[in-house]
Amino acid sequence: MKVITSKNKIMPFIFLFACFASADNVDIKYYLNSNEFFNRDIDIDNDGVADKVISNVNGFGDELLFFKKNNNNNYHLVLKGSNFSEDGGERINDIKNQRVKNMRFL
Repeated sequence: MKVITSKNKIMPFIFLFACFASADNVDIKYYLNSNEFFNRDIDIDNDGVADKVISNVNGFGDELLFFKKNNNNNYHLVLKGSNFSEDGGERINDIKNQRVKNMRFL
């Protein structure tokens, strides 16, 4: 019984560490050089610096990624989500930055 209990305590830690490590080690060059993704320069946090929003091209997956540009002109992943196109019901052809009365929409 002790072995099962210790595994139950260790597994969540490993899972959380794996998620953190994979997000930090994402290389934006892979996405920028792939034909399966398109990217747009959009200021995602309204700091005046153009960040990157990357999405899968139609038919190649449903990833939607937000990369923030830091002071060293490098990008790091801040959010990985879905563009809801996995089942073919929805499609993303472009990502545009729109501003309406001090509100930002992507």
